Amino acid sequence: MLQILERLNKLQPTSPPLWGTMTPAEMLWHLRSQLDLALDLKPQKGYKKTIVAFPPVRFLSLFVIPFPQGFRTAGAMNAKKHTEEINDFTKEKEMFLLRMQQTLLATQLKPHPLFRKMNNYFWGRLIWKHTDYHLRQFGC
Repeated sequence: MLQILERLNKLQPTSPPLWGTMTPAEMLWHLRSQLDLALDLKPQKGYKKTIVAFPPVRFLSLFVIPFPQGFRTAGAMNAKKHTEEINDFTKEKEMFLLRMQQTLLATQLKPHPLFRKMNNYFWGRLIWKHTDYHLRQFGC
């Protein structure tokens, strides 16, 4: 977590993406949206039947296979479809950090729409991998 915080502090409101079209504020909103799903603060439309819910594939997805650049995001987490919900960079950073703290303190997180039921360790891995991916997107 400390490493993520150090990298997050390098992110600036004007940091240009190395790929993709999100701004830093949009990216922070996007990351917070994942945490909102885990904490059941954002409603899920149900669960999709996917191969990544199968435990060996889920493990490979979380621990072995890297996220590809330009990977399509779910509509509920697509910042470009929710611009009216996005605050300025400073507020988004504060809200992301608050949600991260709430997630770390949660005793049980909700099932993931694609990976389905996951324990907090797997959720933590997914959150770290997703956050790492987007921090690298902005060179942090």
